[in-house]
Amino acid sequence: MSVSLRDILFGFASPKEMTLKNRILGFIELQRPAVIAMGTPFALAGAVLAERQMSITWQQIISQKLTPYVLGLISVWLLIGAMHAINSTIDVERDKTKFPMRSLVTGLIKRWEATVYGLAMAGVALTVTYLTFNWAAAAVGLLVLVLGTIYTAYTRDNIGFLTMTVIPAFLPIGGWAAISTGTVLTLLPWLVFLFAVFHQIAHIIACEAHYPEAKAFIVRPRPNMEAIVYSLCIVVMFFIGVSIYYYANLHWLFLVILSVLTIYGLRSASYLKEPRTFERGAKAFVAIVNYGLFFWLSLSILAGI
Repeated sequence: MSVSLRDILFGFASPKEMTLKNRILGFIELQRPAVIAMGTPFALAGAVLAERQMSITWQQIISQKLTPYVLGLISVWLLIGAMHAINSTIDVERDKTKFPMRSLVTGLIKRWEATVYGLAMAGVALTVTYLTFNWAAAAVGLLVLVLGTIYTAYTRDNIGFLTMTVIPAFLPIGGWAAISTGTVLTLLPWLVFLFAVFHQIAHIIACEAHYPEAKAFIVRPRPNMEAIVYSLCIVVMFFIGVSIYYYANLHWLFLVILSVLTIYGLRSASYLKEPRTFERGAKAFVAIVNYGLFFWLSLSILAGI
């Protein structure tokens, strides 16, 4: 079985042969870089929106705060990568069926190596966040890590995979708290939180599309119903996005990008209908990841203009 770059970046598989190069690729696969690339802008958007409320632009951020922002993004990357690595150590038996070519399943990376790897990334991420920003941002990061681990170890299989949806949604709250802890309880950061929750509902439905035994929330809807829920999430995200545009007073280009992404997201819902296959589910998953990447990057950029 050949392993593509997409397989490695999304965490679907890594090479099996025991070579130094493949072990490096295996450690990369443990992080799920493509998923991190979607999640990292969550925190960035929260931070830049908080700066916008204080009338601080990207020009000022780059000239005055570039180093803290770079350290913050690295910390978020390491935090999400740590959660994926730790969760992979919990999922070894499950992945023998779902993702038999992942590095821990094939033995390319040992379980203890992945554990140490994940804990080291988490320790660096939380320490740098605390030292660079504040205790509130570090606390949110720790909350995301703990909830993510509990999700994999218990709530996903006993309650359902939709229990994951609030966990990444705390990332923009953490980004906001890093910049303006005192305004975290205002409306705008929680609109962003709410957008992230619905995005993650669509994201996890696509991620679990080819695993019909998994519970959604206590029960599992049929594929066509999941495609409808996925589509409804895209529609709700559009209206929440419009609200963010209004309350943050963003550039009109944000609405254009949001509209294009909405059409793109709705078109990808067809992959979730019958027949249920890994390939179709993977296409929906990649689509919703791309949606998230472009949405959060555009929100981050346009919030600073």
